[in-house]
Amino acid sequence: MNIYKYTLEIADYQILKLPANSLILSVLNQREALVLYAVVNPEEETYINRTIRIIGTGHSVGDDIDKFNFLGTISMEGGALIWHVFWK
Repeated sequence: MNIYKYTLEIADYQILKLPANSLILSVLNQREALVLYAVVNPEEETYINRTIRIIGTGHSVGDDIDKFNFLGTISMEGGALIWHVFWK
């Protein structure tokens, strides 16, 4: 098992393909890029799709937010942009 980093797009929804049985750890701002860290087995042959939601402060969360797990809040551009990241 290894910890891998995945760069996320700033988008309402995106699909992240991870090895099966991965453990999503955290998100953070690294050099003004939004990155997600996960424990993965790089030798795993089966992959699963995880849906990532990124919602800006003041934006609608929609009706399906209860189906997602909260991952973290990220500040970018010196605090001018605040993103709230969820996954399922």
